[in-house]
Amino acid sequence: MHTNVISAIEALQVRALREQRAYEGDVLDEALADLIRSPERSADPKHLAGSAVARARTKVHRRATLVPLVAAVEAPPDTESDHKTYAHVPTTDDRSAHEFIEVHDALDRSSISGRDRGYLRLAGRGYSARDIAALEGVRSKTAEVRLSRAHSRARAAWAAA
Repeated sequence: MHTNVISAIEALQVRALREQRAYEGDVLDEALADLIRSPERSADPKHLAGSAVARARTKVHRRATLVPLVAAVEAPPDTESDHKTYAHVPTTDDRSAHEFIEVHDALDRSSISGRDRGYLRLAGRGYSARDIAALEGVRSKTAEVRLSRAHSRARAAWAAA
């Protein structure tokens, strides 16, 4: 491992220890992993660290936009409640419970329509556009368009939250 990579890793580790926000922590973890994957780099340590952080921000942002917003939703679409009930209080390491709460909070505060929420809920439960079309009594293409628009609106609401 090149000494400049070691210096960049040390600088990022110090920065990570001081970081309190989860998003920045994820970015710094990803940046450290990036530096470790390519230990032969020989550029200036500040440049190596900055470039690794920039690539990590891009990767973490892309990952966040690819996460299905309603994958954890298990409530049937015809129930009155939009919320999954947990029998326990989520612990700090119960990531899926926290993600579920965060997603539902963002959806509840968003301007997403009930129909969009229904489509997203069905897609999160594994239904395809064709399945949704059969349930809704619409053409398959109509369900595809509605689902696509619901995803777009949900991503916009998630980014604004």
